[in-house]
Amino acid sequence: MPRKPKYLGKIGERGLGTELRRLREKAHVTCEELGRELGCSPNTISRLERGLRPGTTAEEVHQILTYLNVPDEERKGVLNMVKGYAEHGLLEHSRATRPGPRGAYRRFESRATKITSFEANVVPGLLQTADYYHTLLRVFDVAEERFEELIARRLGRQALLSRPNPPDLVFMMTEPMLRRPFGGHKVMARQVRAIAEASERPAVSVRIVPDSVVEHPGVAGSFSLLEIPREPLVVGVETRNSMAYPEDPEEIEAYRLGAERLINLTLDDQQSRSTLDAIAKELEKAR
Repeated sequence: MPRKPKYLGKIGERGLGTELRRLREKAHVTCEELGRELGCSPNTISRLERGLRPGTTAEEVHQILTYLNVPDEERKGVLNMVKGYAEHGLLEHSRATRPGPRGAYRRFESRATKITSFEANVVPGLLQTADYYHTLLRVFDVAEERFEELIARRLGRQALLSRPNPPDLVFMMTEPMLRRPFGGHKVMARQVRAIAEASERPAVSVRIVPDSVVEHPGVAGSFSLLEIPREPLVVGVETRNSMAYPEDPEEIEAYRLGAERLINLTLDDQQSRSTLDAIAKELEKAR
């Protein structure tokens, strides 16, 4: 008799599980302690946190959040993750006052061995300079008193690039976006130089979609593909206030194939570095 395929967990279950684990560790509660409260084994808690326990109910999650003393605002966000994720994938919301990746994305990101992303309008967060992100926060009408905290978080997230054994990172972005003096010519020139410097790292590949390519799969919007060992491919589709993770295998495959088509339309690594250098020089002359 053929062996039953190993259950790898749906994206909604995995996203919920990583968030519950973060909250449990933040509260300094062990799997054993939480299991006793819920009347289950530590292994059940471990499976839930790894996204390997299908059918977790909102009532169970509410009980966990209550035991961990999770604040109401944070609790609401976690409970929203439970609703409908089994059918539609994971939809993670964030406050409009904090643009950038959400908690589940950051935890998928930290475990990935390869991340491929496409950005049409904004420099990828892992490559943004402090001045560029400062401009982005201002554009999003974020309260100025929060700038220092949020910029520190953004720069802290970029430690991923320099950690031992970093993931392979493929950043695809459009040439028109890089030429726009977002924040002014001086800010954008430094930003483009920073991208070029990052592209010299062994694990980083920066690929530019040139001006001449106007018809490409990226016109549908920005997206990321995260490859995590022994888990299905994670696709993240970001808007201003949310990150969607589709569950439908056909939709995931469409993004994977779209990324393949898109990379074939980009300049290669050396051509992209030369283009970055040329753009930076033009911006520096204009300021």
